[in-house]
Amino acid sequence: MSDQCISERQLSRFLKSAESVKDAINIMDVAPRYVDLRRQGGNYVGLCPFHSEKTPSFNVYADQNRFYCYGCREFGDVINLHHRCGGFVSPWDAMVSLAEEFGVELPVRSDRWHKRQDEKGKIREAAKQRVAKTYQRRLTRLYAPLVLVGGEAPEEELEELERLSSALWPMSLDLAERRVNGE
Repeated sequence: MSDQCISERQLSRFLKSAESVKDAINIMDVAPRYVDLRRQGGNYVGLCPFHSEKTPSFNVYADQNRFYCYGCREFGDVINLHHRCGGFVSPWDAMVSLAEEFGVELPVRSDRWHKRQDEKGKIREAAKQRVAKTYQRRLTRLYAPLVLVGGEAPEEELEELERLSSALWPMSLDLAERRVNGE
């Protein structure tokens, strides 16, 4: 998941998936990858992977499946730790990585959802093509006076305009894709 706005439904799905991953994976199966830990009472301590330190302030509470650093105040669960230390772009990517590694089954989207996504993709592509043609037409009109110097026969003029139009297609398609994607 990115930092973009997400719907309540997407958030609910992420939270349900995250809970199933956190319930299935013990933080002590992941934390030693990133931190040298030693047992201290019922917990584990080590040097924090998030900041430089000489005295261990990073604590893993295995019974709660959580971590906390008393130095930098970072805290979280196995997904947060894997996200931050594993170099993942988003918590979603970290969660999927853990789920795959530990064999945790995540909810699967329905065939209906996939069909709808295909339909949306076709609609988006059709919109992109239509917008690109409009951009191509407008750009051709804009640049035609620069290409046509005058005195050409109608056939030569048409050929020049077709070449110009073809040359403008990639740019038109790029502009259309940005427009359709809301950029």
